[in-house]
Amino acid sequence: MTPALPDTMRADLPPGPVPRSAFVTVLGWLMVAGSFMGILGSLAPLAISGLMSPALLGDLPPDMQPPVSPATLLRILALVSLLSSLYTLYASVALLNRRNWARRFFVAMFALGIVCNLMFLASLGLLTFEGALPALDTLGLPPALGLMLAAAANFFLASTLLTTALLWWWVHRLRAPATRAEFLTHPPAGPT
Repeated sequence: MTPALPDTMRADLPPGPVPRSAFVTVLGWLMVAGSFMGILGSLAPLAISGLMSPALLGDLPPDMQPPVSPATLLRILALVSLLSSLYTLYASVALLNRRNWARRFFVAMFALGIVCNLMFLASLGLLTFEGALPALDTLGLPPALGLMLAAAANFFLASTLLTTALLWWWVHRLRAPATRAEFLTHPPAGPT
């Protein structure tokens, strides 16, 4: 049984069924496709970690052996990626079915993505203006290398800004009253 909506939310809902927006449908299918790519992307490292030989590090002295083998670390990271992709797939299907918990999940994930992008932009700014690029001048490297690194930094800056803007727009749209109304169950109109 669906819980009754508070009176303040009932007033916001139009009478009758709320039409499904193309935005939520397209976003849901994009997330389904991204989840499948994540699942496939995490299966490859699992296969590679199974092929890695423990003898790869056998010629290192015992004091230089890592505490965890690279194959084990790769397997753990691939399993975490696989599980998160499977959960995102589950949430994507729930978003297509207009489950409110899935809408809130994606709002939180996109907000987390915005925070991570802003931290990346801050570190990129520190690296470019305070660290690596000015230090290249003192190394006597060719100027073309500095130009190439500056172009790469500008590309990362532009793509991260565009991705952050897209995530913000998705959060804004998912939190809009018209979109939220798609996920809320209408109270019964009375006996039918």
